[in-house]
Amino acid sequence: MSEITIPKEFGTITADAVVIGGGIVGSATAFWLSKAGMKTILVEKRDALSSLTTAASVECFRTQFTEKSMADLALASVAMFENFNDVVGLPGIDIHVTQRGYLFVTDDEAQLPDLKKAVNQYHTIGIPGAEYIGKDDLHKRFPFLAPQALGATFNNRDGWLSTHEATYGFAKGAGDAAFYMKTQVTGIQTDSRGVCAVNTDKGTISTRLVVNCAGPFAGIIGKMAGLDIPLRTVRRQKAYIKTDLSDLPVSAPFTVDLVNHGYWRPEAGGLLCAWVDPDEPDSPPADELPTDWDFAAESIHRVYPEKSRGFM
Repeated sequence: MSEITIPKEFGTITADAVVIGGGIVGSATAFWLSKAGMKTILVEKRDALSSLTTAASVECFRTQFTEKSMADLALASVAMFENFNDVVGLPGIDIHVTQRGYLFVTDDEAQLPDLKKAVNQYHTIGIPGAEYIGKDDLHKRFPFLAPQALGATFNNRDGWLSTHEATYGFAKGAGDAAFYMKTQVTGIQTDSRGVCAVNTDKGTISTRLVVNCAGPFAGIIGKMAGLDIPLRTVRRQKAYIKTDLSDLPVSAPFTVDLVNHGYWRPEAGGLLCAWVDPDEPDSPPADELPTDWDFAAESIHRVYPEKSRGFM
């Protein structure tokens, strides 16, 4: 069983691999490295796993990709989520997989040929269950959609899960891997053979393999190893709307408006909604970001038909 600790000063220790970052990507990476028999140490500067971008995500997964490389990754990932307890080798872990589908919908007739083409591509590269839904069937199956909706792509295997539970599930199943919380990476040492050590505020970890899973801080970590990673960090936001509205479609899929890029899905006690602001500027990575209090109002405006093309 892995150990999640806040280490004391440890001088110099050795590991086969060091994972930097304790979100779901870092935790999963530590899990698979440990399963491969490697002595693995994960370092996270915050006081807990899944406490930055992982916890703030909309927690969704999908198979609808037109690029085969992405589809192959997605299909394997979904199969892993569907069989998570068997994968991590631990009973009783519930990552709350909810497969109600992804519905990509439009009210722009000019987009319909592209949607049909996308579904054909899904079938070509081996994505099962993907379908194009025309206007008549669309409103029969999803009556909450605004009357303007003309067509959509859908795959019922898509959905969402608890990223927090999945992160800790990977950590608990990660064999002898060590998870060091409140451990700040301060530098990466290199020699003629490449990476040779990771410096932290608790000590130095001698290693030949570093996996950069630092999320928005990945560019900063890369520079420590002499790499200039072309990353942009852009703030994204979501709004949780608590409501007991009786006609809220609680069994709805994750629904995306392909015209205005708004999206929403049911959440316990209400719904999550958001949109991608095309005017949001790049910003440096930070542990705390200010909330834009206008964002919730703008998201609602893009979801409800009284104000826009919306969905409900």
